[in-house]
Amino acid sequence: MCLDFRVVLPRGSKGKLSAKRLATLSGLHVTGTRTDDGCSAFHFAADPGCSCGLLAAQFQVGAAAWPLTPVATSGLVKALQAVATACPSFTLSSAWLGAEAAPARSSVRLSEVLQELRTGTLKANLLRQVQ
Repeated sequence: MCLDFRVVLPRGSKGKLSAKRLATLSGLHVTGTRTDDGCSAFHFAADPGCSCGLLAAQFQVGAAAWPLTPVATSGLVKALQAVATACPSFTLSSAWLGAEAAPARSSVRLSEVLQELRTGTLKANLLRQVQ
């Protein structure tokens, strides 16, 4: 299994966000994609490939939250702040590709996600609508 950390913008979002800009701001590897329904999306990783490199060595797949590396913590905070500035509402996905359980859905304020990241953790297996 591989971790997928992704931000999806609402359909029709017009902004100055690009994978290159988010990569420069965050220091992370960012790939821009489109979802099946045409929404802009950004995949975050420590290097090309899956997002597993964002996780600290002691993470456990089935845990309620995953520890992040210091580089991932800082980079994701910067990137999500930039995303929120350009687009006040977006979807944040942190899930294992190929996992049997589908990610739980929830709504959350940006400040809550940033606080979570600043503690060096990421809640596991979630699809969150960030506002």
